[in-house]
Amino acid sequence: MVTRRPPTKPNQTPGAQCDIKEASRITGLTAGSIYVYVRRGIIPFHKSNFRLTFNPEELRRWRALRSKDMSITAEEALANWNQKRKKK
Repeated sequence: MVTRRPPTKPNQTPGAQCDIKEASRITGLTAGSIYVYVRRGIIPFHKSNFRLTFNPEELRRWRALRSKDMSITAEEALANWNQKRKKK
């Protein structure tokens, strides 16, 4: 008799990190958009040895909050970022 293990999902261990491709899959954004969001501080990320890494659970929470609160669009986030930048 062969026993089957349930399929494992990637990055399920606590504190696991994923790369830009996995972050793109989780958020539904292109890699280019993610890089822009990182530069503007819009999306949660970590840097490790000059590499961008993402916590999948943080990304899921971030995506859920953005889908619930669509009162701020990407364009509004960009405008807010530009305003903050001009004040410096």
